[in-house]
Amino acid sequence: MKTDDQLFQALVSGDSRAATALYDRYFLPVRGYFINKCADPASGDDLVQETFIVVLTKPGNFKGQSSFRAYLFGVAHNVLRAHYRKHVRSRLDLVEDMDAVSVADIGPGVSTLVSQRAETLRLIQALRRINIKYQIVFEMYYWQDLTAGEIGVALELPLGTVRSRLRLAMGELLKALDLPLGSFKQLLHSVRDLTGWAREVRLLLAAK
Repeated sequence: MKTDDQLFQALVSGDSRAATALYDRYFLPVRGYFINKCADPASGDDLVQETFIVVLTKPGNFKGQSSFRAYLFGVAHNVLRAHYRKHVRSRLDLVEDMDAVSVADIGPGVSTLVSQRAETLRLIQALRRINIKYQIVFEMYYWQDLTAGEIGVALELPLGTVRSRLRLAMGELLKALDLPLGSFKQLLHSVRDLTGWAREVRLLLAAK
């Protein structure tokens, strides 16, 4: 299997098969990034397509200063911000920085998301109630499998800031789940494995 870098170089050279391969490889992870932050799955799918249009039709935008994965999710993040500026600010008197609000403040519901495991739905709902800047970092790390360094590149943040936000995200998530601060082990015990739980949520969202 070719690496991301090999596929991207083939894309730059005009190989349409490389574009298809990159799209197939990253469609579900990128869809998972959007779908818990939009009002409905259709909106998320539109943002997925916008992201891939930028990445695959304008390969010159990627300067190779990071991994392709980090670049891809950086583009996705910018597409999300543009979506909020266009569709959210016209409905709500939000602060200038979207990082200061939660998805629940903006309004998307979770009625279309159904899981046989109640705790999975609880996680989705809890993530929508915490600050977006924490939700994004948490989901990039646990659902999109980006490293802290890649998240820093994608969001244009120092590595220390990313690590701090990951810690704060866990604290905010515990509060949203009505678990006492410092009870990370309790959370792990209740769901067996947070990473496995998050992967289940990612698959659930990607399937919608």
